[in-house]
Amino acid sequence: MKKSRFIHAAIIGSIGGNLSWFLVQIFLYLQADLGFLPLFSQFIYEGIFMGAGIGITIYVQEALIQRNFFVLPKKVTLGFIVGIVSGLISFIIGQSFIAISADIPFVGIRIISWTIFGLCLGAATSFTIPLSKRIIIQACSGMIGGILGAISFELYSFIPNTHLAQLLGMIGLGILFHCSLIFTGTFSSHAYLRILTGRNEGQVYLLDRDVFSLGYLPENDIILRGYSEVCENHAYIVKNNDYYSIVNDYPGGQVFVNYRLVEQQNMKHGDIIKIGTALLQYGEIS
Repeated sequence: MKKSRFIHAAIIGSIGGNLSWFLVQIFLYLQADLGFLPLFSQFIYEGIFMGAGIGITIYVQEALIQRNFFVLPKKVTLGFIVGIVSGLISFIIGQSFIAISADIPFVGIRIISWTIFGLCLGAATSFTIPLSKRIIIQACSGMIGGILGAISFELYSFIPNTHLAQLLGMIGLGILFHCSLIFTGTFSSHAYLRILTGRNEGQVYLLDRDVFSLGYLPENDIILRGYSEVCENHAYIVKNNDYYSIVNDYPGGQVFVNYRLVEQQNMKHGDIIKIGTALLQYGEIS
């Protein structure tokens, strides 16, 4: 289960790398053929567009894994903005090191820039994606992903074909960055929910956050569309120390655990949760 999340993250990360490369190529075309280069240097613009590509896929990653396609437009927009801002800040800071010391090689400047980018984007996701608000852990995970991704990017620079080198470098950066950013949440989680009925039967949600919401609205973490008697924001699952509890969050809504009506209930491995006509099973990973 945890391995599959990393496979998904690697695939989406490779898409992010391709998208970043494509955006940079558009910029280079505008720069070369149209003389389009206002305000900033080429180095900073490359950081902005590469950041945009990585930001978009970071923000849509969880929605794609959980098949929550309704929130994709919102996630794409948010990821694009956060990626651009993170890329702008980090590459401006990185370029400032050139003024501080002329002895730092350009490879070092790029690695510094990507490290700061990872720090910024990781910290941003702790506020805009509900990852248990672990800002320090997420920032450090992003920073490590930035370092590893930047090293991967530079390793491909030895390929004679510049375009191929950049493409492979961006794919490697995207994969390492995405995998690093989900590492902490994935390996610190020890529980999951599996949907047992309906069109999403078999779908598994790893409980890698402190709070998970359930309901039929698209902003929920677990969307229960196509089931009758499910409310907009029906219930939520909250982590308390070493156990998870399910809490009824909607007046008039009903939550059953092992077919007993509850308002709040600590869960144990194998419990069956009934929300409307949807059946889910809680499990623990040993």
